[in-house]
Amino acid sequence: MLIRGADVDKQSSYNRWTDTALTIAAKKGHLAIVNRLLEANAKVDQAGEDGERSLIFAAQNGHLDVVAKLIEAGASVNLTDKNGWTALMGAANSGHLSVVEKLIEVGAKVDSENKDKETALMFAAREGHLAIVERLVELGDKVNRLDNDGKTALMHAAKEGYEEIINALVTVNADHHLKDKDGKTAKDHAQTLGTPEYLQKCINDHQYSVLNELPAYQELFKEIPVCPISHMPITHLMCANIDGHIHRYEKGAIIQWLSSNNTCPMTRKPLSTGDYLSRFSENAEEQERIADLWNQVDIKYTEYKQGQLAQAQVSMFAEGAAAADSESGPATRASKRGNDGAAGAGSTAKKVCL
Repeated sequence: MLIRGADVDKQSSYNRWTDTALTIAAKKGHLAIVNRLLEANAKVDQAGEDGERSLIFAAQNGHLDVVAKLIEAGASVNLTDKNGWTALMGAANSGHLSVVEKLIEVGAKVDSENKDKETALMFAAREGHLAIVERLVELGDKVNRLDNDGKTALMHAAKEGYEEIINALVTVNADHHLKDKDGKTAKDHAQTLGTPEYLQKCINDHQYSVLNELPAYQELFKEIPVCPISHMPITHLMCANIDGHIHRYEKGAIIQWLSSNNTCPMTRKPLSTGDYLSRFSENAEEQERIADLWNQVDIKYTEYKQGQLAQAQVSMFAEGAAAADSESGPATRASKRGNDGAAGAGSTAKKVCL
């Protein structure tokens, strides 16, 4: 067909689709056909009625070899479809890390937004692609951006219950206080069994890791008991009476311990799981006290981060002023002084004349 002069860029008229031979081959991952069409001068960036492009199709379907070939042929990595989706968004949404890496290598913008103000990071967080989330964050994508519904990447991950992604985002200062258009925070979106508790634990552990290194904040943590298993301040308290002594544990830590050990974590004595579990109790009064202490930590942490932001803004302003002064150069400053002097002389002469 190509030899007989077929139009390689002709668009399909089937139903509403306006694919070309190249977009179809790219979508299906048929590298040999893509190569032949490009040799016949198929337009690599031609878009259909909905803005579908060969590179976007290849990226979202994970066809790395086709992606590489299209880029080699001059495909523009940051072009979008009619909804604002880029190839990077498609690859991130589908979980194709190797394609994400290739697109980034050739200049894909990690912070692009589609028409709903959604980003590649949001898609990766919503679909549970941890490695892509980590890579995009590493490249500086802002974790607290809001889509048109006011949702953040953390809200998406919390709603789906992706614990590793929740932890990754909280660790890089994802703001759990932000609210979407319905007034819901990430905690409100965390409805999967165990996710609200896990999110709170991640928040508390991160705040502790930041503030406990600073002398001014170390007093905050002295009244919060430390789990002897995790060696971290307790968020969700579980108590056990062992040989007349009350021992306090992080709930998740002691449950995990018992799942793989048949000894007491404190005495290392053999202990049946049933026997040990019967000694557990929840102290509601002490749990409330611990929660109140963590609320105080949360307030102090917010104040600390706001102070850091203010300092950064002052530093940026000072650096900008210094750079502007430096760019003006000695000649410009001398000229300014000369002009000031001339103005002064004119003023004096005028006064004399009067």
